[in-house]
Amino acid sequence: MGFERLADVVEDLRQDRAVERIEEEHDVHVGRDVPRGGVRMDQFHGFADPLAHCVAVVPGHLEKRFRKLHSDHTAKRKLRGGEPFTHGLAPPFCTRAILKHSINPGGTQSLRRQRKRLETLRAQDIGERFGFQIPTILAFVDSGDSVWSIETFVPGVDGRVLLRDSGPRQKALASAGNLIMAVQADGAEPARADEAWAGEWIDRTADALRAPVKTIMSDTARSAAVASFRRHLAHAFRGRALGAGWYHGDFSPGNLLYAGLTDRDGSPESRVSAILDWDRAGRGGPVGFDVCQLAMTARRVVTGHQLGSIVVDLLRAGQWNEEERAWLSRVESLDGPDGDWTRDASPLRAMVLLVWARQILANIEKYDQYARNRLWSAANVEWVLRYILRNPH
Repeated sequence: MGFERLADVVEDLRQDRAVERIEEEHDVHVGRDVPRGGVRMDQFHGFADPLAHCVAVVPGHLEKRFRKLHSDHTAKRKLRGGEPFTHGLAPPFCTRAILKHSINPGGTQSLRRQRKRLETLRAQDIGERFGFQIPTILAFVDSGDSVWSIETFVPGVDGRVLLRDSGPRQKALASAGNLIMAVQADGAEPARADEAWAGEWIDRTADALRAPVKTIMSDTARSAAVASFRRHLAHAFRGRALGAGWYHGDFSPGNLLYAGLTDRDGSPESRVSAILDWDRAGRGGPVGFDVCQLAMTARRVVTGHQLGSIVVDLLRAGQWNEEERAWLSRVESLDGPDGDWTRDASPLRAMVLLVWARQILANIEKYDQYARNRLWSAANVEWVLRYILRNPH
């Protein structure tokens, strides 16, 4: 069966046909009955026929967990009852594609954006020119209120798994930082932040900070904090240099895959082999935006802390920790005429606040349940807003 026939699988799934019948007619295995708490790897591995296709039906909010478990599983070098294989590389009979489905308005928009971004990036040969893979859309069904999309499953070691090991961590992060900086620099002459840019990046982002409906802060306190946030970022980014090329918009370890081979010294190779989830990508982002997001999300992987706690710690300290400074110093082109946010406290606070707020915006737009989750809002939104209110810049 060729991948082009997977469109028929999507259509049959959309029409709620029996999974067993779909598997029999299309000669495809469909992973199903995904538990709320995670994904069992035996649902996706162990098929005797190395040419068999496996479409993992994974809800959007569990896809990254699935990829992380996939890397955990392959890193053990041996499947239960199977033969050893190279560290981090998928065996020939494992998942070949991922099916994403959403009926949530934000989720369907995310899948539509992902399709458009991947088509544009592929047309511009971004992955080929810079030496990394991006997923390919194999089939796409848009019925208006729901979207089904099948993407190729790109093999590699999940960045979250690799970063657990302090040995390759700095090299892996610096490698990713230099790669995305090269992508962002790819284009015509860079522009400068103007009022139109501020309307999208600052004003609309600030409005998202008012979105949570189950909150602890009073409306008056929240409004004051958001107003302070808006003023601070408008001043900090006015006239600031913008990247000419693509920014990713969700440049976190869970969206990075590494080659999974080993360097000469026996340590895992630090080369980024693939970048996933481009639905928040665009042009005209602040220089270094993705690298700052990588530093913040990598700290979360290493420490397990919530994003709100990480942001407040960075605002208080006004500097990165020793390990972060070490790998950031190896990323080229971050020290520009607008101030070095990797070393200077004021540019650092501004960039961290922008990355934080854009992440809050992305979460709320993609999954509207975040806005109704009091615990999430308190830990990741109000914790930061309270700090801003007490420490106006």
